[in-house]
Amino acid sequence: MIEFTRLRNDVAGGRIMECAWFSATSDGHHWLIRFGPLTNQAWTYDYVEAAFDSINLYLVSSLRSWVENQKALGRTVGKNRAVGMVSKRPVPDSATYHQLAPLWLAYGSAGYFQALTSDTIHCPAFRGAKALREFTALEDYRVKVRVVPGPGGVPTIVSFLETNGPPPGGPFWWPAGVLWTNAVFAVQQFTNIGPFTVPVEASLKVYAPYRARGASQPEMLEWHVYSVQAGTIRLVSPPRSWRPELPELTHVGDLRFMGDKRRPVPAFGYLVQGKWYTEAEVKRLPEYRKAAGLAPARATGVTAVRLLVLAALVSGPLLYYLVRKHWMPSR
Repeated sequence: MIEFTRLRNDVAGGRIMECAWFSATSDGHHWLIRFGPLTNQAWTYDYVEAAFDSINLYLVSSLRSWVENQKALGRTVGKNRAVGMVSKRPVPDSATYHQLAPLWLAYGSAGYFQALTSDTIHCPAFRGAKALREFTALEDYRVKVRVVPGPGGVPTIVSFLETNGPPPGGPFWWPAGVLWTNAVFAVQQFTNIGPFTVPVEASLKVYAPYRARGASQPEMLEWHVYSVQAGTIRLVSPPRSWRPELPELTHVGDLRFMGDKRRPVPAFGYLVQGKWYTEAEVKRLPEYRKAAGLAPARATGVTAVRLLVLAALVSGPLLYYLVRKHWMPSR
């Protein structure tokens, strides 16, 4: 296990900068990442925690401050104070929480890239031409990659490539079949700690194609820039569970059954507190049966009482990172 700690708030002239605190733990095959805004903001999330236990990908976002703020304004809100997601994808889709992508690439992707047997992967962060054309296909949004191996399993460079044609609304992209660079992840510095080799500094640059009036070909714009910097690095004990904690009533979106060959089930949601449901437990929920098109379960004379067990608390120190995000002005 490795721990990183870093807190810094920089200001870059001429750019909009977003800073956040981060913590994470990884052993190269499992990972747990936690992050949140540096300042308390009632209109946004308190923190996000994501993890991969080698089978399922979990994500939970605490909305406690936002819920309290809405109640203070006299607005009606739901019962839950957090939202979550569980799926079988090993690559996190951070379209909602964009800060997760550079952290996963730097500190959670080693086992994934070591086992990679194809040059096409689920896209962890970026929404290019295909995404703009096919919103219903985002869950299976894939891009090609070119990987430059690095020490310890984490690649030194990963280039993400698009091959899609232009979306409706304008000829901003190259013709279908032409590769263009969607994003580039790069590690600037590694360090060794015990048996691990880990990044100290890394960056993720996301590009956007732009075609000026009268130009025959688009040009690439540096649209988003993420900088990751590790501070304190030390070995720590592994957590008792590679799953996020669920201290609040949470509305979970379950995507684990979408790829079921016998009975594919679209994403559906349910309320839970204290633990993540297993697949067997979820299949007994009325929300699952409705999503699967099954008849409601028949009532019996025995009422089953399900005890909610508190999730195991994550033990040991976590890893802290800083990711700095810059938005370049649009042309």
